[in-house]
Amino acid sequence: MKDFLSGTVTPRDWFFTVGIVGTAGGIRALFFVVVHQAQIERLPEIQEKDEILVKDLQEARKIAASIDDLRSRMQKIEQLVTVFEERLPSQHELASLLVEFESMASDQGLDVELNSLTPSRDGRKETIPYRIIARGPFHQIMTFINQLERYRRYLKITDLQIEPVKGNYVNSQAEFTLNTYRFIKPEKKPAAAGKKSA
Repeated sequence: MKDFLSGTVTPRDWFFTVGIVGTAGGIRALFFVVVHQAQIERLPEIQEKDEILVKDLQEARKIAASIDDLRSRMQKIEQLVTVFEERLPSQHELASLLVEFESMASDQGLDVELNSLTPSRDGRKETIPYRIIARGPFHQIMTFINQLERYRRYLKITDLQIEPVKGNYVNSQAEFTLNTYRFIKPEKKPAAAGKKSA
């Protein structure tokens, strides 16, 4: 080595140089076979995961961009639900509805018969029907029906039939079904018995 540093190259120096270059080449080949080749084999899997992550990121950015709009819509829906629920009668209010309908008819000078019909359920919605027969002047009957349609609670009139009362051309008779609705709150499930501690 001293000869190499002094400018003279000996066979021993060549052997030492070839050994270093060979060792470096061997390390490089070993790295290629063990590390690089394993990474190349995993590349399609990594690319697939990368594509999924890019799609998820794009979707997350879309959601983030529209979150304010979604919150605004949710707030409007909650306001509509609140208004709607306020216009549906509660269970304890149902009994007083017939009395109020009779009072409205009486204010118009009508003779009225009100009969409760069998309620029906559709999921969480209950329809509560009443069969109403009102007799009196046609104008007052129409005023009474109009008041029912504009009532503070949701009411729907179906099967309306109006005819003149036989032998009395001044008065008419209206017969119709008056439906009101209420939502049935889901029953709370009883709390499960506490788990035994080990």
